[in-house]
Parts: sequence; structure tokens; C-alpha cells
Amino acid sequence: MVIDMMGGLFSVLSLVFKQKFDVIAGVTYGLVVLLDGIVLLLAAILNPRARRRRAREAVSGDEAPRQDNSPCMTLTDRNEETTDGQFDLHHDDRK
Repeated sequence: MVIDMMGGLFSVLSLVFKQKFDVIAGVTYGLVVLLDGIVLLLAAILNPRARRRRAREAVSGDEAPRQDNSPCMTLTDRNEETTDGQFDLHHDDRK
């Protein structure tokens, strides 16, 4: 994300040094910088909060600590996990 944000910043700077400023490209590159910055800011704020919450839950015994950082996965009768770890999206055991 930082590399993408820096790419947007350098692209805006390259437009500044041109003889004629391309407004549409400037807005587009500016939005890249802004939105990437928002993602990085939210990651810096929310990840430590989530880590502390998981630690509190592990200590209080409310929930077993997760071994991985993947989101929770719920399986329905339409999306059944097969033995090789893949999902059978077309499985339908309803008659």
C-alpha cells in the first residue's frame, strides 16, 4: 500500500512539472494517495485494537484464540468443504 501511495504521489509531482497540468489525471492520482492513506491509517488504528480484543478474549476464556489471522468461515449446505480443503459450490444434498 505504501508503494502504491508513493506511486500516486510521484505521479502527481510529475504532473506538476509538466507545462500543462492534466486536471483529470491529477484528481485520479490524488484520490489514489488519499484512499491509500486512509487504508494505512485505519490499519494502524484498527489492527492493534483487534489484537488487544483477541488477547482479552483469550484471557477471559470467552473464545479460544485463533491460530491464523483469516476471517471466520461459515459453511452452509450450499458450500461444503471437501476432504482436500476445496469447496464444492455445486453440492446440494436437498432432494
